[in-house]
Formats: sequence, structure tokens, C-alpha cells
Amino acid sequence: MLIHKWLRNLALGGLIAIPLTLSGCGLFSKEASTQIDPPPSDVELSMMNDSQPVQAVKTPQTAKAKIENGLTVFLKDGNGFLAPITLDVKTKKDENAAVKSLEMMVEDGKYKADLPTGFQGVLPKGTQVKSVTRDDKQKLAIVEFSHQFSDYNVQDERKIVEAVTWTLTNDPTIDKVQIWLDGQQLNEMPVDGLPMDEPLTREMGINLEKSDNVTYLNSMPVTVYFSAVTPDNVQYYVPVTRLIEPSSDLAQASLKQLIQGPLTTDKSLVPVIDTETQVKQIQQTKDTITVDLTDSIFDEKDKTPSEMLQALVLTLTENTSAQKVQIKINGTENVIGDDDQNYGKPVSRPNSINAIKL
Repeated sequence: MLIHKWLRNLALGGLIAIPLTLSGCGLFSKEASTQIDPPPSDVELSMMNDSQPVQAVKTPQTAKAKIENGLTVFLKDGNGFLAPITLDVKTKKDENAAVKSLEMMVEDGKYKADLPTGFQGVLPKGTQVKSVTRDDKQKLAIVEFSHQFSDYNVQDERKIVEAVTWTLTNDPTIDKVQIWLDGQQLNEMPVDGLPMDEPLTREMGINLEKSDNVTYLNSMPVTVYFSAVTPDNVQYYVPVTRLIEPSSDLAQASLKQLIQGPLTTDKSLVPVIDTETQVKQIQQTKDTITVDLTDSIFDEKDKTPSEMLQALVLTLTENTSAQKVQIKINGTENVIGDDDQNYGKPVSRPNSINAIKL
């Protein structure tokens, strides 16, 4: 049995040491995974830094983005996580939006002043984006960098590839990415040899983690969205790809991990949903997933935190083919977020995520 593509990338990228092929078909056999103690359900965003006075947390325009035609790029936050940030930067008619997006990700580059406080680019200093060309038939983007692209610390290699891949595939017309360096296609990254002999896709994951007793050979990835706060007290979402016990129900499995909460213990990531919340039912019809949650503290007369509702939309649309999410709580469709949006009706995945205005 051939190793699944994302697992192969892990192996060749130095995260695990396994051969390129395995005999037998036990790769996805089930085994018990360790239960991780969830964070306390009363963790509050304003307590992200106990040494600072409690301050109101400002929510970015994620579900109803007010940044029109901005650029969404993946930047590194102060805790080392990659996060999508939609910047209020306009693209001129003669500019290539993909090129400009990548240029904004160059560390200490010419767009440094346009990045929000607490975020920085991950592409090596001095990197030039020579071109981004497209193969529309294959939904492939081919990006060529200058030689400075190879000048980075080994621990940043995977983050660089993740950031480039997830930024370019944020365009719904692009599924795959190929990286070139000074006129030559890269089959592997120049420092630590992360393999790129096949086009890169979001299957490689982002901000990868796994819980104890879940092995690389007996796991599958789901990507869930947790919360974090900038130094300016603006809330934003962070995607985390977690390796979990294999499951045939991606929607159910991803929500289970979302409810479990972050594995980090340093409060760099914050849970978005109470750990006592249960998933009563999930149904998918065409392009819409309907999820019915059971939550004892829910009162349909009160507005529900949009942070929780938006994270549900982002997580379910990331892991399934659904384009829209409808949320019921205790059977009711009257689920109004504190952003005044009705999530009891089908809600589309937003085009702009973490739309932080400077």
C-alpha cells in the first residue's frame, strides 16, 4: 500500500522516518488514541495574558468582511503559528494579485508596514517573486522565486512551504502549487529536503500537531480553527491540522476535535466552543452541511458568540466538500450571532478571513 500523500510529505520532510512504500494494508487500521484533558471551559479571551489588565477584545470582520477585494496571506504570529490575514491592500489593474500576495509575505520586505502588529512574513529576507503563472486546466499555480528563497533556518522550512501553498490555494481556482527557484523546478526544499516532486496541496496541512499515542502511520488529518488574540487585542482564527484516529466521517471527527479544544497549554490558542457541547446530528445535502448541537447554556433569546459560530463554518467547510453551513442549537434554527448574522440559515464560507484593518 502506498503512503497517503500528506503522510508521504511528512516522511520525506523529516518529521517521521518511514520508507516510501509499505507492504500490507494496515496503514489505517484503528487503534485507541489517548484522551487529552480539554482546557477549562471558562477560559476567556481577555485572560490570554494574565500579567496585563483585562481589555475588551475586538473581533475582526470574518463572517461579514468589510475589506473589499483585499489580499489574504498566511503570516506568522507571535506564537509561531501561521494564520490567514486579509489585508486592506488594493491590487492595481497591471498587478498580479498572486505575486503581490507573496511579496507581502517576505520578511522585512517592502510591505512590512502593511502587516498588522504581531505578524510577520515567513519568506526569507530579500526574496523576489519573479513570476506566478497558472495552468487553468490543472488548477495549478507555478511560482518562481529568486535565489534568496533558499536562505532560511531549517526549522522554518515547512512553515514556508505551508504559507506559500495555503496562500495561493486560497484562490478557489487554484488547487495545486509548484515552486521554482531561479529557473529550475524544485523537487525538494533546498535546506532540509522537504519533497516537492509532486504539486503541493492543502493536504499537507498547516500548523501540524498530533496528540499522544496517535501514530503517524495510524492517523488522519483534520483542520480545525481555534482563536487567538493580537497584541492589539484583536481576535483572529488559527487553522491547526491535527492528526487523529482514522474515521470515515470527516465532519463528525473535525467537530469532535474542535470541541476538545487546543492541545497547547500556554493559552496561545483559545477554545471557541464549550467542551460540554455535544453534536446531536450532522447532515449534508448537496453543498450544505446542517449541524445540530446540544448546549445546555444556550438561550435563543440571547445572541450566540460569533467566534464559535464562525469557527464551526470555517472548520466544516475546510474538511468537507460543503460550501455552506447551517447551525441548529437544541433543535432551533433561531441562532443569531453577536455579529447579527443568522447562522440558523445556510452561511457561506467567507472570502476574507481575519480581516484586520490597520
